[in-house]
Parts: sequence; C-alpha cells; structure tokens
Amino acid sequence: MATLYFDCSGGAAGDMILASLLALGAPRDVLDAGVSRLGLNAHVKTNDVKRNSIAAMLVNVDGGHHAHAQTPHSPHVSPNAA
Repeated sequence: MATLYFDCSGGAAGDMILASLLALGAPRDVLDAGVSRLGLNAHVKTNDVKRNSIAAMLVNVDGGHHAHAQTPHSPHVSPNAA
C-alpha cells in the first residue's frame, strides 16, 4: 500500500489537490460519482496545460449553484468592539 503525504505548510487549494490526485492516477469516475452525489449540478473539467515549460493539470468546477435560504445575514461584530 502506498502512502501519500501532503506538506501543506504553504497552503493548498482544492483544485490543486484534485489535479495532483488525478495526475497521480486517481480514478476520474470516482471523482465524478462523488460530485454527482452532492446534488449541486456541478461538473469537474480538466485540461492539461503548460506554464513556463512545466506541464500540469488544470481543474475547474463548473456549476454547483444551489438555492440559498432567503434570510438576512447579520454583520459580524467582534466581541472586543467597543
């Protein structure tokens, strides 16, 4: 069994993590099935790109809009505000 370790001390965005897992061979159908189960009408698109002579995978999530409750948002007030 292989182990994958993410060193995220500098941060890592979700699209970057998805791209790296797919580039390593994670099954695309498993990703698509997981996104479908969310019920958000979202689709994951991938493209192979080259930036400054470095090949990479670009991942975009299209759609995913869902209805929000029509309730007013209260502004955040710091408990230390005077």
